[in-house]
Amino acid sequence: MKPRKLPSGSWNVRIMCNGRSYSFTDPDKRRVMRRAAEFAEQCREDIDNPRLADALEKYVEERAESLSPATIRGYNGIVRAIRTQPPIANRRIMSLTDRDIQAIIRNIDSPKTQRNYVNLIESATGRKFSVKFRNKMPKEVAVPSDLEVLGLIN
Repeated sequence: MKPRKLPSGSWNVRIMCNGRSYSFTDPDKRRVMRRAAEFAEQCREDIDNPRLADALEKYVEERAESLSPATIRGYNGIVRAIRTQPPIANRRIMSLTDRDIQAIIRNIDSPKTQRNYVNLIESATGRKFSVKFRNKMPKEVAVPSDLEVLGLIN
């Protein structure tokens, strides 16, 4: 970051963040340097520790070439559902707790869908979470009575 003096007498600093250029201008040299430094720090934090929803979107985009269209649709549905929960979607991935993940899957009925959510989050964040899934409901197997078996045999 090197400040330069403009013809107007103000100071200007340009910063690159995520491939985009940002410009800060102020009459006071120290103030423009401070604002630019704060912005650069925030930019580094966004890269090193992104928000959950952003990390999920990036994960899906990076793997779009190797995943089937149905899987991508499913992942995008999960990302949309998580974005509807702003307090959790805007959390930094390093500050996520098991309780946060449990809150995301709490209202999902299917254990398989719950596992899909957690597996996507764990893959995108590179972290493991300890959550409790709903129990699978055992399928009721119809056992024929002795008379029904005899009826089938005869």
